[in-house]
Amino acid sequence: MPAAPPTAPPDRAAPPEPPARRRPAPRPPGIRRRGAAAALRAAAAALAALPALAATGAELRVPAGPQAEERLQAALEAARPGDVVMLEAGRYALGRGLSLGADGATLEGAGAGATILSFEGREAGEAGLLVSGDDAILRGFAIEDAAPAALRVRGANGVALIGIRVARGAGGAPADGIVLERAGNALIDGVAVEGPWRAGVRIDRARNVLLRGSRIRGAQTGVALLDSSAVDVVDNALSENRIGIAIAARPDAAGPQGAGSETAAGDGEEPDGAASEGAGDAGPRAGRTRVLRNRIRASGAAGRPASAADPTLAPTPAGAGLAVLGGVRDVEIFENDFAENRGANVLILAHPEADDSAAAAFPTRVHVHHNAFAPAGTPRVEEGSLAALLIEALGAPLPDVTWDGAMPRWSYFLLGQDAEDRISVHDNAHAPGARGFGNAHLMMRRLAPWLHRPDFGTAQLAPGLAPLPAARVIVRGQDVAAQAPSAEPAAAR
Repeated sequence: MPAAPPTAPPDRAAPPEPPARRRPAPRPPGIRRRGAAAALRAAAAALAALPALAATGAELRVPAGPQAEERLQAALEAARPGDVVMLEAGRYALGRGLSLGADGATLEGAGAGATILSFEGREAGEAGLLVSGDDAILRGFAIEDAAPAALRVRGANGVALIGIRVARGAGGAPADGIVLERAGNALIDGVAVEGPWRAGVRIDRARNVLLRGSRIRGAQTGVALLDSSAVDVVDNALSENRIGIAIAARPDAAGPQGAGSETAAGDGEEPDGAASEGAGDAGPRAGRTRVLRNRIRASGAAGRPASAADPTLAPTPAGAGLAVLGGVRDVEIFENDFAENRGANVLILAHPEADDSAAAAFPTRVHVHHNAFAPAGTPRVEEGSLAALLIEALGAPLPDVTWDGAMPRWSYFLLGQDAEDRISVHDNAHAPGARGFGNAHLMMRRLAPWLHRPDFGTAQLAPGLAPLPAARVIVRGQDVAAQAPSAEPAAAR
C-alpha cells in the first residue's frame, strides 16, 4: 500500500489567557434549532482543531465500496504510531464492530456529513468502534445505528475525539453514544450526538476529561458522569434529553479508575495530567467536576422513561437540567443557561440506595453560582417516587435549585452541615416570582414528620467555596485544554 506523509499544518500561536469568569449570568434566550448545514459546517471546522497534534507517519487510505469493512479493519491493525488511516467520503456499510488498538494512530474522515460508518440492521459487538490504543486521535466522520455503543474508548490514555457525529433511529436495545470507560486524559471536542441513546456521552470511572463545544439531543441522559474525577463540561448545548447532565457516584464505588488516575492525589491536589503506571487503580472520590457555559434546554420534554439498565441514574426525576447524585465531592456549576426544563433545573440528591449513615453517600462541596434559570416545570411523577416526595415536601414547580437536604444522621441532627462540606448556592439569576432554592429536608420528613419544615432561604449557603481548577488533559504530550477549541462553541449556536 502506498504511503505518503501528510502535510503538517502550520503552528498556531498560543491562545490568550481567558478572561475572569465571575461575570453575572445573563438571562437565558432560547436555543435555536440548528439545521443540517450548520451542523456540517461545525463538524468541518472541527477538523482544523489542535494542529499541534498532527500525525507524522504513513497515510493508509481506505475508500468506501466493496470490501471496505475488511480493508478498514486491516488498516487499523496495520497502523503504527504516527500513522493516519484516511476514510474517504462515502457510506461504509459495516457488519461487525471495528477496533483500534494501536498507540499514537489517527483515524480521520472527510467530515461528519461526508464519511459515514453505518451499522444499520446489524450488531456491532462491543461497539461500532472500540478504541484501546493510547494517544489515538479520531476526527471527521459519523457512526450510525451501532449498538450497544457507537464509539467506546476503554482503558486508553490521551485520546481525542474531534468533529464526530453519532446517531441512531428509534427502537432497538438500549445503547450509548460515546463512552469513555476507565480512560484518562480524554478530549471530546465538537461532537454531535443525536437520537434515543441511553446516554449521549457516558464518562465512566475516568479522570482528566474535557467535553466541550458539543451538541447532544434526544438521549435519556445527555451527559452521564459516573465515578469520574477532574472533568470539565464546557460550552455544550443539551436539549430534549430526559436528564441534561447527571454527575453520580455508585453507592459501592471506590472512585475514578482511569488510565490517567493519579492514585496519590488527594481531594484538593492538582492532577499532573500524566498517565499513571497503575491503570485501573482506585483513584480519589468521584467529583472535582466543573460545568460551565452550557445551555441546557427542554429536559424531560420527550417523556423518555427511566433506564432500567442504569440503576445509578434511574432514581433521578425526569426533567432535571442537571443532577448531582450520591457521594460526589467538589462540583462547581456556573455561568450556564437553563431553560424550559420540565423538572428542577438543578437537583442535589443522596442516592436512595446508599446507607444514609455513610458520609460517602451524600454530595458535598457543590457550588452553584452565576447561572441563569428560566422557570422550571413540574416533572411527571409516580406515587412513591423521589420526584413525588420532593413535590410533596416543596410543592410544584420545584425550586430552580432543589436539594433533598440529606446528610449523615449524626451530622443532620447534631452538628449540621460542616463548613468544609457545604452546599453553596448564590448569585444566580431567576425568573420573577420563581423560587430560587429549596431544601426539602427529606430526612426530617421521614423520621419526624411532625417537625418537618422545608427551607427556601439561602442564609446558610453563603459563598465560601473556592473555585475549582480547570482539568488538565494531556494528549500526545500537550495540554489540549489550554489550546483553542475546535469550532464555535455549540452553546453559542
